[in-house]
Amino acid sequence: MSFQPSLKRLMNVEMNVTCKKRGFFPHGGGEIVLQTNPISQQKSGDDEEKKLNENSEKQNALPAFTLTERGDVQAVRGIAIVTHGAQQYLRKHLPQNVKIQIDVSKEDTRSSASAIVVVAETTKGLLFGGSALGDKKIQRTNAQIGEAAAEELLNDLFHNGKNCCVDRCLQDQLIIFAALAKGKSEFKCGALELHTKTAIHFAEIMTGCKFKVTEYKNMKNENGEQMDCKTHISCEGIGLLNTF
Repeated sequence: MSFQPSLKRLMNVEMNVTCKKRGFFPHGGGEIVLQTNPISQQKSGDDEEKKLNENSEKQNALPAFTLTERGDVQAVRGIAIVTHGAQQYLRKHLPQNVKIQIDVSKEDTRSSASAIVVVAETTKGLLFGGSALGDKKIQRTNAQIGEAAAEELLNDLFHNGKNCCVDRCLQDQLIIFAALAKGKSEFKCGALELHTKTAIHFAEIMTGCKFKVTEYKNMKNENGEQMDCKTHISCEGIGLLNTF
C-alpha cells in the first residue's frame, strides 16, 4: 500500500511489483513478481576517481530521510476484491473536498474470500493504508469489511497526532532502511508496534547503529506539553555502501 511508493519518494529506491495472482487463506496460491535495481556501485580507481567517488558517496548509499510533517488528506484511492462499503464510510468521516475512488475487481482464487485496500494521500505526499479481509470463518458482510478497512485507515490518520507520518505497517518497514542509510533519519508515528520493537532490536544487532525512541503517553512529553505524535523514532545510519 504505502511501502513501495514511500521508498521511491524518500530514498529513490526503484522497485516494480506485479501481482500476477491473488491468494487467500487457507489455500493460498498468490503470486507476485518483484524487480529492483541495486544502488550505484562504489568504484575503485586512482586518486582522482576516488575523489569523485567521495563527492558522490551519497549516490552509493541510501539517503537518510525525515518524516515529521504530515499535511492534510487530499485523496483516497483503493481496490476492493468483490466487496464494497468503504467509500460510504469514508465519505461520512472525511471532508467533502477529499476525492475518494474505490475500484472493484473480481478475482479467480483458490479460496472463497474478499478483501479491500484503501490508501490516503496527504498534501505532503505521504501515504497511509488500511485493509481488511473476509472469508467463511469471518462472518462479516461486504459492507462491514469495507468499513473495517476504512476505520483502520482513519485511526492512523486522526488518532495518532496531527503529524503522525506513517501508518502502522510502514512504521516497522522503515527501520532497516534508516539503519542502512547515510545520515540521520527520523519519523513521527503512532503507538510503537511490537513489529517495530523487533525490527529495531535486530537492526541494531546487525548494523551496530542505535535508535532513539521517544514515546509520549497521552501525546504529552515529560513536562506535560502537548505533542503532535505518539512516538518519535530516529537513528544515525551506518551509510552502507554498495562495493560489489
